[in-house]
Amino acid sequence: MIVSSKESNGKDWQKDIRRKTIGPIEVIDIQYPSHHSYGRHYDKVSKLSIVVSGKVREQYGNQEVVASSMSFVIKPNFVKHDNQFGSAGARLISLIPKEAIFQEWLESQPVFDLMWFHGLPYSKYLIRLLHAIYREPTAIELEEELIDLFGLTTSSEPSCKGPMPDWLRLLQERLQDEFDQLIRTKEMASWIGIHPVYLARVFRKHFQCSIKEYVCRLRLEKTMAELSSHRTSLSQIAYASGFSDQSHFNRTFKSCLEVSPGQFRKLTQLRLQRFS
Repeated sequence: MIVSSKESNGKDWQKDIRRKTIGPIEVIDIQYPSHHSYGRHYDKVSKLSIVVSGKVREQYGNQEVVASSMSFVIKPNFVKHDNQFGSAGARLISLIPKEAIFQEWLESQPVFDLMWFHGLPYSKYLIRLLHAIYREPTAIELEEELIDLFGLTTSSEPSCKGPMPDWLRLLQERLQDEFDQLIRTKEMASWIGIHPVYLARVFRKHFQCSIKEYVCRLRLEKTMAELSSHRTSLSQIAYASGFSDQSHFNRTFKSCLEVSPGQFRKLTQLRLQRFS
């Protein structure tokens, strides 16, 4: 269903909305247009929204979040926020559980902000959830996938509660800038001026993974954004993200996410039927 809307500034715009109901869960698939912005508002109901493709910038209070493919948000209906969408627009799938047990959980979180989740640890579960939506699941199957995802969000708090050292924050910024290059722990330790073993120990304490694993996560997160939003070839995506070749990229992607890059691309391009 193509819906025309009018912003608070009087500007007309269109969004492609598709809906389906699976038992007690309403699923809404929305394609937002390029560079669209949506002013401060409250959602009518609490929901979970998944960014399938494109980019979303969301502001609430004095916080700002930028999210891309396979990020998701748990959004209580009492949080006022605004949205801006990227140059390619953005496509989101929202799940609105109608059963009281889910709505009570969504609305009883001990926060007064939106709860955004990013990164590879969640992607595998989101892919499973999207697969479940598109293969016409039973209500019980979809509920089970949703419960698993909710459980992950409440059990994923980092084990290290202490502040991050300044040198580790600098290293994190460098890894985020240079993940497509060859990264060696020994070289990073020399750059910081500490022993490699100490670096490895402190890094794992704060990030629950090794530097090598962290860099791999960054590479895969970039490839998911590229696969979901662009027509770039798999080999070009592999090289641009720091993989030695397409075979290495394919193996790593499937090992971590349980689907191949090609299967992931097809999954993010699927749409719900236009049922209103």
